[in-house]
Amino acid sequence: MARMPGTTWKPLTTNFTRKKTAKRRVILHVADSESTSIHGWMSHPSARASCHFYVARDGSIEQYVDTDYMAWTSGEGNYNSIGIETQGKSDGPWTDAQCKALARIIAWAHKTHGVPLRLMASSKSSEHGIGWHRLGVDGRWFPTLPSMLAGRTQRGGGEKWSSATGKSCPGDDRIPQIPGILDAAKTLTAPAPKPARQASTGGTGKYTVKDGDSWWSISRKLGVSMEALIAANDATPTTTLYTGQRLNTGRARRYRITRANVLNVRTGPGLRFPVLGSAPKGTIITATGKTSDGWVEGATPYMASKGQAGWWSGHELTEEK
Repeated sequence: MARMPGTTWKPLTTNFTRKKTAKRRVILHVADSESTSIHGWMSHPSARASCHFYVARDGSIEQYVDTDYMAWTSGEGNYNSIGIETQGKSDGPWTDAQCKALARIIAWAHKTHGVPLRLMASSKSSEHGIGWHRLGVDGRWFPTLPSMLAGRTQRGGGEKWSSATGKSCPGDDRIPQIPGILDAAKTLTAPAPKPARQASTGGTGKYTVKDGDSWWSISRKLGVSMEALIAANDATPTTTLYTGQRLNTGRARRYRITRANVLNVRTGPGLRFPVLGSAPKGTIITATGKTSDGWVEGATPYMASKGQAGWWSGHELTEEK
């Protein structure tokens, strides 16, 4: 049985196919409903529809169908897909709580069923990964490629995931959030990065966003966690990146580590107080954020220069020669 931990298990007794199939896709939908649960509606035989998961605005998750079996969510794509419905109408974005919940489900689907952590380019049967309903919906007036808002017609065909034409599901405001949700899922499945030993960033601490970059890809290039990169830029996993945008790298620079003198006066730029010694390389500084003359006090007797170490709390700092 494939049931996701941390969800509310509310099994359906109808409107799904009790046949085990391999899952290779996760397809995202919006339910066009403001109800916090759609279990009651999907329990009626007349509904002729179901989904594996339902995510409410507050991020709570209900599971209706064991993911080993086929839910009736995505038409011709039902046989190998996990269907997720979400609370909301056709317009408006997913809440941060919904985005986090969707990332959790995708990460679990990857670990449990081997669903690839990549965006699908169409509804063709050869496409595996993370998709959204519109990929399999016909509509003449959807935007053309390379827009993510393009539909089945614009993408050269594929499986038909809906009998309705022009259906916006999951909506113009939500589809652009999906790359960020996927990045967050990748972070949940990635091994924890080792503390950065090489902290030099060439003195700039900045990265220029290139075409095709995402929070995930930039974090891999820089060798930092995606969470650290996002936090360094006061952003969220769903914040849109723009080509040419300048980001703080989230990487620790090399700092000179010194100790307070006998009078507990911090050594700092332009001052000539005695320095009792330097911290050994590899010292972990947990900074309190208290600054004085460009120096930051740590939980140890050591201080870090440049006035920025508080933002790198817990990083391994190295001596600067």
